[in-house]
Amino acid sequence: MQDIPRRIETRILKKLHFLYGRHSGEFAFRNLKRILEDFSLLYKIKDARKKFTERDIILITYGDMIHDDRPPLHTLVSFARTYLKSKINTIHVLPFFKYHSDRGFSIIDHRMTDPKQGDWEDIKELGKDFNLMIDLVINHVSDRHRWFQEFRKGNPDYRDFFIYINFIPPKLFNFSLVLLNLASFSLVISNLAISIS
Repeated sequence: MQDIPRRIETRILKKLHFLYGRHSGEFAFRNLKRILEDFSLLYKIKDARKKFTERDIILITYGDMIHDDRPPLHTLVSFARTYLKSKINTIHVLPFFKYHSDRGFSIIDHRMTDPKQGDWEDIKELGKDFNLMIDLVINHVSDRHRWFQEFRKGNPDYRDFFIYINFIPPKLFNFSLVLLNLASFSLVISNLAISIS
């Protein structure tokens, strides 16, 4: 892995120090760097020629924005084929996985679609006529997700999925804070308990 440029490292550390204090911020950053290094050894950047360019026209939509008497993803396929096929080349479908809150962003299972929206066959059909971009939202999972449940049980196979920081700001909040360890490395806050005394 290439070293993180010093200016970016400084910006990340400044944000982590602000959020978690100096000691916990340093701890989180050291672990994040280790995880990024491990990740970069396993996964290489794919062919750069397959990146998006200024020639791409992308529709960004939730899978359930268009309704009729069919599941919304099925309706999206039909609508896109009828009205969009000659106008756009890519559809970015915002989360359509099984979730329990946060408008689809608190995913319970990445292997299942939300049954109210449709199924994987609808996604496959959409991919026949358009390039697909899908929000996997691997950096923000529900506390009901199998990954988080296994992490909480201490399953060593899930040890590096999250970075746990025990952080208790004085008198106001009691956080159990977790950094999700996958592609985007963003924050997940679990068990937020506010106790103002």
